[in-house]
Parts: sequence; structure tokens; C-alpha cells
Amino acid sequence: MIAPNEPLVSSPLLDVSGLPRFGEITPEHVAPAVDKLLAGARATIERIAAAAATPAWENFVLPLAAAQDRLDRAWGQPASECGREHTGIAQIDALLRHNAMSPS
Repeated sequence: MIAPNEPLVSSPLLDVSGLPRFGEITPEHVAPAVDKLLAGARATIERIAAAAATPAWENFVLPLAAAQDRLDRAWGQPASECGREHTGIAQIDALLRHNAMSPS
């Protein structure tokens, strides 16, 4: 379980330095990691929308793709692992309800 003051960087879902750390992922990692990644993706979108430069591959597509890749990796890991455990399905349902109630 993640302690309230434990840095999110210790979350295996936020570590993209190598192969996924499946054995370390717990349901408690999911919501904080996804919240952090969604905030980062929103910041990327805001930064791109505010840019004065003409949209191009490097300043439009690549930043959006990178944010999407981070979300895909973080969400895909627990979703695939949780599918193997009955408690995981409830955790995914709780996360979806949490995100539906969160302000955009």
C-alpha cells in the first residue's frame, strides 16, 4: 500500500526505465499514478494549445503521443494484471467511477 507521503515516483506504474515491474504493482498504485499522468497530459494539451508556433510533428504530435504512451503503459499494466484477480476488477471499477467524478 502507498503511504500518504510516499513519493509517486516509487510507483512501479510510473517507472518507464525498463520492462514493467508487474510483481510490484498493487491496486493502490493505480489511482495516484493515473491521476498524475492525466494531469501531465492535460498540461501538455494546454501547453500545445497556448503555443504560438505553427503545429508540426515535433511540437504537436510527438508531445501528445508521448503523453498517451505514458497513460497507455500505466493503465495497461494494472488492467492486464487485475484481470487475473477478482479484486482487480473491483479496483478498476472504482478507478473508473473516481475518474468520472473528477473535474476535467
